[in-house]
Amino acid sequence: MIRQKWLVSPDYKDSYIEVLTENLLPLRTKADITQEELAAMIGLSRQTYYALETRRRPMSWNTFLSLVLFFDTNVETHSMLRDINAFPTDLLIKMAGRG
Repeated sequence: MIRQKWLVSPDYKDSYIEVLTENLLPLRTKADITQEELAAMIGLSRQTYYALETRRRPMSWNTFLSLVLFFDTNVETHSMLRDINAFPTDLLIKMAGRG
């Protein structure tokens, strides 16, 4: 059984995934990376990434975390990711045991 302090609710995940999904194209454009390059970087096919970006397929939490890691560490998209509130700062605080 997972202890309460490590649980992340489906609603929490869905809300962050929604924000990121809405902003995939502008983030990717700002990062100057193609769908094919980004897909390969996070372990997806280009077709699967395209389906996420065009909202033809729902994004998994694991894919969300991979994309957040990429966009947060990219100099061009770091601030934008945080400005659109797609970076789960509160989750990081919780994971660090400070929340």
